[in-house]
Amino acid sequence: MAINLRVLHRALVPIASLPLLLTAFTGALYSVLRAMDIKPPFWVMRLHIGRFGELNLKPWYSVLLAVCTLVLVFSGVGMYALPSRRRARAKAAAAADQD
Repeated sequence: MAINLRVLHRALVPIASLPLLLTAFTGALYSVLRAMDIKPPFWVMRLHIGRFGELNLKPWYSVLLAVCTLVLVFSGVGMYALPSRRRARAKAAAAADQD
């Protein structure tokens, strides 16, 4: 049974993008607040490094971010490399028109 990369990508993107978006948002918020000479609240950096209250992912958070990035990139590239149905139909129609 072949894996449908489009279905896999659609299932993984919402899950894998959450930690990436959270890290990007908290990092940008921290930088903006520091640039405005405002001391950022403690929770901004805690979320940025993977400490979610009692759940401390700090030792593995960078690995989690790397895995999420690789999953998104490879599933996206794999999906892009496969011919889509629309492109396959367009090629078939163009070939039929030439005949």
